Amino acid sequence: MTNSIQSTTNTASLYGKTQQKGPQSQKDEFLTMLTAQMTNQDPTEPMKTHEMTAQLAQISTVEQLEKNNVLTSQLMGGISSLNNFASLETVGKDATLALGNFKYDGTSDIKLSGELKLSEKHTNEPVFIQIKDSKGRVVNEIEVDLSKSKEWAWDGKDSDGNKLPEGSYSISAHQKQADGDSGIKEPVPLLTKQTIAAISFQNGGQMSLSGGITVPMGGIVEIAEPK
Repeated sequence: MTNSIQSTTNTASLYGKTQQKGPQSQKDEFLTMLTAQMTNQDPTEPMKTHEMTAQLAQISTVEQLEKNNVLTSQLMGGISSLNNFASLETVGKDATLALGNFKYDGTSDIKLSGELKLSEKHTNEPVFIQIKDSKGRVVNEIEVDLSKSKEWAWDGKDSDGNKLPEGSYSISAHQKQADGDSGIKEPVPLLTKQTIAAISFQNGGQMSLSGGITVPMGGIVEIAEPK
């Protein structure tokens, strides 16, 4: 009986140690452990059939997990390829996008515009659109007077009228609450309609827009045939 308890304890100990290792390493350790137990077992108290069956079942489970991991990896690769091909179908089409982070090559003419989509939580206070560089510095701020129009536009220049240098930027909009002293800002979704000029699958997927910037894939709200 002591040998049976000892074997079970050793099995649990070895099994616990293999959890952080790969499936093949776990399988090899199981086989080594099982062989050692059968070789060193007490002849008067040989390993019970149910104990051997349980350990063989553990080996089978590890092998199945290994196969599942391979199949999952292959499946994810196939899905990624299908998504890439599907993305190519959007080139040349008009897309309504939610703006955020973008890249600029320093030479293209930026032409971004749109209409602010306000909800019930927004007021008639002005909306401020901020463009920031990669260090978080505001390079330009545009005020939209909602009493006149909800439309906005940006020509890609800084507050001094200079074209921005090449780099990574972000654009966002917010509205201050009526009580300006509170300092609370309510985000405003910033949408624009652009033609998708090109697609790159590098860095998680990038879309070059007709407005002169490159944005991450995933911000598309709507796709339509060009008019």
